[in-house]
Amino acid sequence: RAYGSGSGSFALGFSSRVLTNAISNAASPSFNLYKCIYETNRTSSICQRFVEKALVDFRTYRTKNPIGPSDFLEIRNFVSDAIEQFETIAPLIKHPDFAEEAEWRLVSGAVDLNTRPIHLREGNTCIVPFIDFVISKDKSLPKVTVHTQIGPAISYYPGDSTHVLIAYSDDFILQPFPVEPSQTPYRHR
Repeated sequence: RAYGSGSGSFALGFSSRVLTNAISNAASPSFNLYKCIYETNRTSSICQRFVEKALVDFRTYRTKNPIGPSDFLEIRNFVSDAIEQFETIAPLIKHPDFAEEAEWRLVSGAVDLNTRPIHLREGNTCIVPFIDFVISKDKSLPKVTVHTQIGPAISYYPGDSTHVLIAYSDDFILQPFPVEPSQTPYRHR
């Protein structure tokens, strides 16, 4: 509800079964679907465990490998691995004020920029990087989209489209699905 502009927004609902199936069949990079974490105590605990494990791993590495000529490269690789692990955790942490969203996020593994280009789009305050994710091109597969919600918006009247069906192009698959009005009131800022 917060990502659209005052002129309106759409929220698409997906079949979790079809989506998880597509994730498991995806080529590199790998994707995983995670539920976002809104509880401050839980996020603090997860971050603390991450840092403690990284320190233990580093101390173990340092004990087994005294400082030598290749030390800089080995430490850089160690830090890169730690950052890659944290990049799986970071997208899941959200402020408790957004708990009503009950958001799930599709998180990719490391992206090889030589084989999978990153695209850019304009955001409200910054440039947003993204990669394409093809759910399916097979028209015989079950519907991926289940429903959509319109709004909230300044001039949107929920009764206008309660019985409307629209088509969403998921690559080459056109799938009609019902439109549901948002029950969240639009707040002017």
